[in-house]
Amino acid sequence: MSYIITIGSTFLLIVLFVVLTRLEQKKGKRFFASNRARLDARLSRLGYVVEHIDWGAFFGHMFKLSLEKVAHDVVHGTLLVVRTIERTLTRTIRVLRERLAYRSDSPEASEGFELGKTIQRFRKNLKRDSTDNK
Repeated sequence: MSYIITIGSTFLLIVLFVVLTRLEQKKGKRFFASNRARLDARLSRLGYVVEHIDWGAFFGHMFKLSLEKVAHDVVHGTLLVVRTIERTLTRTIRVLRERLAYRSDSPEASEGFELGKTIQRFRKNLKRDSTDNK
């Protein structure tokens, strides 16, 4: 059935083309002249471009750009995964060190705990000093 539709539509278009051409010859005037002139100009420009493009260089360039984009996306995704793992490990280590500091009286653990307290006091003092100066 699709063959009959294709052949019928092709035959109809040929008949319409012949009828339109005969009418234009009788009247001595082109139908849709400005539109057809614009279409002819665009098609001739397209033909010139297609004829003068170095297709090998064009597709090579596009292939290179595509590979660079894929490589960039892969590296970016890998970097995001590594940063996520790094943050998770950092939080885990912080929790473990805090537990060790509370459980142990070792000088290493208490030293880290005291350092944290000192940093917190320093920050509070900075905030207080900055609000007093305003």
